[in-house]
Amino acid sequence: MATAVQLRFNVYASSLPDTVKQRLAKLAGSKMTNDGILILEAKRYRSQERNREDAIRRFVELVKKSTIRPK
Repeated sequence: MATAVQLRFNVYASSLPDTVKQRLAKLAGSKMTNDGILILEAKRYRSQERNREDAIRRFVELVKKSTIRPK
């Protein structure tokens, strides 16, 4: 599909705190490679721009969730 978007983010090389990196890796599950690359694919919409926005929105939600410390 020509409008699909793939967002890649190197979790291990990022400046996120280590605890957040660990939670992010756990939340990402199979969306993260062994090298620490988080890969999100977005192909819900017919427009590449909307898919890009969707991928970024999902990425931000995932990072926000990973900043919440478990009780």
